[in-house]
Amino acid sequence: MLGTYLCQVTAKAGIGRTHLEGSAPPAAFVGEAGNRLRIEILAHGSGYLIRELPYTGADRDQSEWHTRNSLLHEDYLSGPDEDGYVSAHSAEGLLRFATSGPRQLWFYHAGFEYPGGEDTNLSVRYGACERETR
Repeated sequence: MLGTYLCQVTAKAGIGRTHLEGSAPPAAFVGEAGNRLRIEILAHGSGYLIRELPYTGADRDQSEWHTRNSLLHEDYLSGPDEDGYVSAHSAEGLLRFATSGPRQLWFYHAGFEYPGGEDTNLSVRYGACERETR
Protein backbone atom coordinates (compact mmCIF):
# COMPACT_ATOMS: atom_id res chain seq x y z
CA MET A 1 0.00 0.00 0.00
CA LEU A 2 2.96 2.35 0.53
CA GLY A 3 3.95 4.42 -2.46
CA THR A 4 2.83 7.12 -4.87
CA TYR A 5 -0.52 6.80 -6.66
CA LEU A 6 -2.29 8.57 -9.50
CA CYS A 7 -5.97 8.83 -8.53
CA GLN A 8 -9.11 9.72 -10.44
CA VAL A 9 -12.23 11.16 -8.84
CA THR A 10 -15.16 9.29 -10.39
CA ALA A 11 -18.00 10.84 -8.35
CA LYS A 12 -18.43 14.08 -6.36
CA ALA A 13 -21.38 15.68 -4.58
CA GLY A 14 -21.89 18.06 -1.71
CA ILE A 15 -23.58 21.02 -0.10
CA GLY A 16 -22.16 24.46 -0.63
CA ARG A 17 -22.82 28.12 -0.33
CA THR A 18 -21.46 31.38 -1.63
CA HIS A 19 -20.92 33.91 1.11
CA LEU A 20 -22.28 37.04 -0.51
CA GLU A 21 -24.84 39.34 1.03
CA GLY A 22 -28.28 38.36 -0.21
CA SER A 23 -27.10 35.05 -1.68
CA ALA A 24 -29.15 31.87 -1.50
CA PRO A 25 -28.86 29.45 1.41
CA PRO A 26 -26.60 26.38 1.09
CA ALA A 27 -27.64 24.02 -1.70
CA ALA A 28 -26.78 20.52 -2.86
CA PHE A 29 -24.59 20.08 -5.93
CA VAL A 30 -23.14 17.35 -8.09
CA GLY A 31 -19.55 18.13 -8.91
CA GLU A 32 -17.32 17.42 -11.83
CA ALA A 33 -15.86 13.91 -11.91
CA GLY A 34 -12.83 12.77 -13.86
CA ASN A 35 -10.22 15.00 -12.24
CA ARG A 36 -6.92 13.37 -11.33
CA LEU A 37 -4.53 13.93 -8.45
CA ARG A 38 -1.40 12.32 -7.03
CA ILE A 39 -1.12 11.05 -3.48
CA GLU A 40 1.70 9.59 -1.43
CA ILE A 41 1.21 7.00 1.31
CA LEU A 42 4.02 6.74 3.86
CA ALA A 43 4.46 4.59 6.96
CA HIS A 44 3.74 6.53 10.15
CA GLY A 45 3.97 4.63 13.45
CA SER A 46 1.54 1.72 13.18
CA GLY A 47 -0.48 3.52 10.49
CA TYR A 48 -0.04 5.82 7.52
CA LEU A 49 0.56 9.41 6.54
CA ILE A 50 -1.33 10.33 3.35
CA ARG A 51 -0.66 13.54 1.47
CA GLU A 52 -1.45 15.03 -1.91
CA LEU A 53 1.50 15.70 -4.21
CA PRO A 54 1.76 18.27 -7.00
CA TYR A 55 0.14 17.15 -10.26
CA THR A 56 0.35 19.14 -13.49
CA GLY A 57 -1.67 16.97 -15.88
CA ALA A 58 -4.34 18.59 -18.05
CA ASP A 59 -6.98 16.54 -16.15
CA ARG A 60 -6.17 18.09 -12.76
CA ASP A 61 -8.82 20.06 -10.88
CA GLN A 62 -8.64 23.60 -12.26
CA SER A 63 -10.36 25.16 -9.22
CA GLU A 64 -8.39 27.56 -7.07
CA TRP A 65 -8.81 26.20 -3.56
CA HIS A 66 -7.50 27.64 -0.30
CA THR A 67 -4.38 25.46 -0.64
CA ARG A 68 -2.41 24.34 -3.70
CA ASN A 69 -4.08 20.91 -3.47
CA SER A 70 -7.34 19.76 -5.02
CA LEU A 71 -8.56 17.10 -2.55
CA LEU A 72 -6.34 16.57 0.49
CA HIS A 73 -5.82 20.12 1.71
CA GLU A 74 -3.61 18.91 4.54
CA ASP A 75 -1.87 15.70 5.61
CA TYR A 76 -4.06 12.82 6.81
CA LEU A 77 -3.05 10.37 9.54
CA SER A 78 -4.44 6.88 10.04
CA GLY A 79 -4.22 4.11 12.56
CA PRO A 80 -3.44 0.54 11.51
CA ASP A 81 -5.46 -1.33 8.88
CA GLU A 82 -8.89 -2.51 10.01
CA ASP A 83 -9.88 -5.61 8.03
CA GLY A 84 -8.14 -4.26 4.93
CA TYR A 85 -9.59 -0.74 5.25
CA VAL A 86 -7.70 2.36 6.32
CA SER A 87 -9.51 5.33 7.85
CA ALA A 88 -7.55 8.56 8.08
CA HIS A 89 -8.44 12.05 9.21
CA SER A 90 -7.31 15.64 9.26
CA ALA A 91 -8.86 18.74 10.77
CA GLU A 92 -10.83 19.23 7.52
CA GLY A 93 -11.91 15.75 6.49
CA LEU A 94 -12.10 11.99 6.57
CA LEU A 95 -10.51 9.56 4.12
CA ARG A 96 -11.17 5.84 3.82
CA PHE A 97 -9.33 3.61 1.40
CA ALA A 98 -8.57 -0.02 0.70
CA THR A 99 -6.64 -2.07 -1.80
CA SER A 100 -8.54 -3.40 -4.79
CA GLY A 101 -5.64 -5.16 -6.49
CA PRO A 102 -1.87 -5.46 -6.23
CA ARG A 103 -1.31 -1.88 -7.45
CA GLN A 104 -4.76 -0.33 -6.97
CA LEU A 105 -6.73 1.46 -4.26
CA TRP A 106 -10.21 2.91 -4.01
CA PHE A 107 -11.10 5.80 -1.72
CA TYR A 108 -13.94 7.74 -0.18
CA HIS A 109 -13.26 11.29 0.96
CA ALA A 110 -15.50 13.70 2.85
CA GLY A 111 -14.38 17.11 3.92
CA PHE A 112 -14.74 20.84 3.96
CA GLU A 113 -13.39 22.90 1.10
CA TYR A 114 -13.03 26.63 0.87
CA PRO A 115 -13.21 27.63 -2.79
CA GLY A 116 -12.71 31.30 -2.00
CA GLY A 117 -12.99 33.78 0.82
CA GLU A 118 -15.69 32.68 3.22
CA ASP A 119 -17.38 30.28 0.77
CA THR A 120 -17.75 26.78 2.21
CA ASN A 121 -18.44 23.42 0.58
CA LEU A 122 -18.88 20.09 2.33
CA SER A 123 -17.97 17.59 -0.38
CA VAL A 124 -17.87 13.82 -0.71
CA ARG A 125 -15.90 11.98 -3.39
CA TYR A 126 -15.23 8.47 -4.57
CA GLY A 127 -12.38 7.36 -6.79
CA ALA A 128 -9.73 4.85 -7.69
CA CYS A 129 -5.94 5.05 -7.63
CA GLU A 130 -3.16 3.16 -9.38
CA ARG A 131 0.38 2.94 -8.05
CA GLU A 132 2.90 4.83 -10.13
CA THR A 133 5.97 2.92 -11.28
CA ARG A 134 9.34 4.58 -11.14
